[in-house]
Amino acid sequence: MNTETLSLMRATVAKIDGLCAEGYSLEIACKEADATPRSYRRWKELVAFSRTDDVEVRLESIASILPDLEAEFGRIKFAAGETLFRLGDFADHMYVVASSTLRVVELDAMVSAGEIIGEIGVFSELHRRTASAVCVEDCELVRVPRERALEISCRKPGIGLAMTQIIADRLTYNLAHNASQMRETAVRLYPVGTY
Repeated sequence: MNTETLSLMRATVAKIDGLCAEGYSLEIACKEADATPRSYRRWKELVAFSRTDDVEVRLESIASILPDLEAEFGRIKFAAGETLFRLGDFADHMYVVASSTLRVVELDAMVSAGEIIGEIGVFSELHRRTASAVCVEDCELVRVPRERALEISCRKPGIGLAMTQIIADRLTYNLAHNASQMRETAVRLYPVGTY
């Protein structure tokens, strides 16, 4: 979240809080501020948990920590066609792709050098893989244990933010892809005009 958006949220929350302090109901105060009670509550949480010193957290690239992770964990080699993990497998680590490309089978998506893979399962409470990954060609990866991935995301806010954005983008893509697949299946099973 950028500082401009956060500032706007702070101003709106402050306006609503001020109106409520003057005796307005939450619904009326929100209406005066062009907000809904639901968005107000969410913004209030975000403002409360945001950094109060207004220091912007710089988004850092995952590739920027690759040398440190390589020094700590080394590289693991996988051959072309080798499966890295399968949908539903237990996820106790993620990978940083050091070289080459992997294919996320169920989504027909590619992950390249400098990117992470396997992060959704690592950060989810279920610790399960949400898709299968196969090496398109010979790959070199750095395997990062779950505990270390969590530590990095906490100690390096820029990396934590980058991981959060990657996870959010991938989950959004996954949902859109799955919805598209369901529509295609429905059209194949129930063609228009056949009933």
